[in-house]
Amino acid sequence: WRPGTVFKIAGGGWYSGYVSYDEVINIMKSSKISLNLSNASSSDLEYMQQVKGRNFEIPACGALQITNKIASIGRSFSADEIVTFNDVNDCVSKIKHYLSNLNEAEVIANNGFNRVVSDHRWEKRYSEVLERAMTVPTYHDRVNTMDNKMRILLGVQNYHPFVGGSEYLIKCIAEEFVKKGHDVTVFTSKHKDRDFSELNGVKIVDFDLGGSTAYCRIGSNEEIKRCKEFINNYECDVVMSFAAQ
Repeated sequence: WRPGTVFKIAGGGWYSGYVSYDEVINIMKSSKISLNLSNASSSDLEYMQQVKGRNFEIPACGALQITNKIASIGRSFSADEIVTFNDVNDCVSKIKHYLSNLNEAEVIANNGFNRVVSDHRWEKRYSEVLERAMTVPTYHDRVNTMDNKMRILLGVQNYHPFVGGSEYLIKCIAEEFVKKGHDVTVFTSKHKDRDFSELNGVKIVDFDLGGSTAYCRIGSNEEIKRCKEFINNYECDVVMSFAAQ
């Protein structure tokens, strides 16, 4: 944003490679400002700007979030909980402003943190999902034999040992469901180093598919068919799909 500014960029395709999820958390916690860009890798203009997990992770770490303005972000945060910008010049202007007014930045960061803790924790979100699922008649038909244990199917593009923020997060969610006594299966893409079909109580079914794996978009016709048949025939109480974009 000005001559002489030094950037260190990490992630897939960059020279620095990936950083661990713990490192990401430490970076956000130690930063005066965490900048979020919510661009999706899509040619569809309707989906190019979307709310990301980072929009919640940044304030959860107690950092000030400056993010590009997204139409739906107002459903989750108010103007005194995060900072939004319209274009590059507006972004630079707001970065300069809050670097010069750290007390003001701290107030907004604290507001954002409190909002995440009160409304946006995964435990709260998924408790609501499961509570709704328990009202479905098919669930009550099975409840006597299951002792309130639910069969949950999670669809995700990549799962452990893939490295990344969403991969780590979904692994935590799946394992937390298992700890609560539920039967959890993940269907996902193959990984060359995955030689197991269960991890920490979570059953894993993988397919030789790429792209948005949960939607069976890229792969051989046979593998796409196998994945669709698995989804259609799997008896469960809840299906959750985690789309990368």
